[in-house]
Amino acid sequence: LFCKTAPTIFRHAVAVCLTLAAMWWLSGALGALGLAIGVLLAVLVARAGPVLQQASRAKRGLEGKVAGFAQEALRGLGFVQAVGGDAEVRTRFATVNAESTRAGIAETRTQVALERDTQSASGLAVAVVVGFGGLLVLYHQLSLGALTVCLAYLSQLMKPVEKINELAGAVTTALTRAERL
Repeated sequence: LFCKTAPTIFRHAVAVCLTLAAMWWLSGALGALGLAIGVLLAVLVARAGPVLQQASRAKRGLEGKVAGFAQEALRGLGFVQAVGGDAEVRTRFATVNAESTRAGIAETRTQVALERDTQSASGLAVAVVVGFGGLLVLYHQLSLGALTVCLAYLSQLMKPVEKINELAGAVTTALTRAERL
């Protein structure tokens, strides 16, 4: 897991650093703003990580419970049928399966909430840079071309952040599966 994710994280971290350096070179103020935005997005992802891991852990645990119950029920199928316990086994299986489904929905909600928050923060970041950069252009402290380039850099800055966000979800799921093993 580490061998696959480390190069990806390194590549995206280098892209973020170079993009921030280019923004800083064009406008120190916009570069600092880009750095602040990057830090805020990283904090957002870092805070959501444990919540996502807990939801993933709950889902994986209940999936194991469903599989274990199904295996147990199949092994004792002859006995269950002989004593007329079909309805009870069906009811218990439905209950365990419903718990697993609820846990899966909770995990998906957590992942979607993280993605929504990241996308909202990215949109807000673009709005702040456009507004602040527009003021710099109005006060002749930045050219319109430099602002356009900074906005292009900002969009490039958001791509690695989104990839790291996706990677956080994948790593969390993989770590949870490893714990189950």
